Amino acid sequence: FDRSAAVYDDHVAHNRSGAARLVAALPEGAYPRLLDVACGTGFASLAAIPRLGVRHVTGVEASAPMLEVFRDRLADHPAVAHDLRAADVLA
Repeated sequence: FDRSAAVYDDHVAHNRSGAARLVAALPEGAYPRLLDVACGTGFASLAAIPRLGVRHVTGVEASAPMLEVFRDRLADHPAVAHDLRAADVLA
């Protein structure tokens, strides 16, 4: 995953559409805090931010380069605070 972080989203289009469907299926309401486990490049969180009113994202991902892509994309959402952690969630 480390070596493919920059092009990862191009290879998992089905995962991105599934994440969009998941976000769309959540009940209406405000979800100010979001925990994204195995967040990768953050495409699920990024889909949730505008729809769910997310103000803080905590992302956990084993691949630091994936988190760098996510961090770069969060720059488009300056009002959203974030805590991105490179860690094995099972540990």
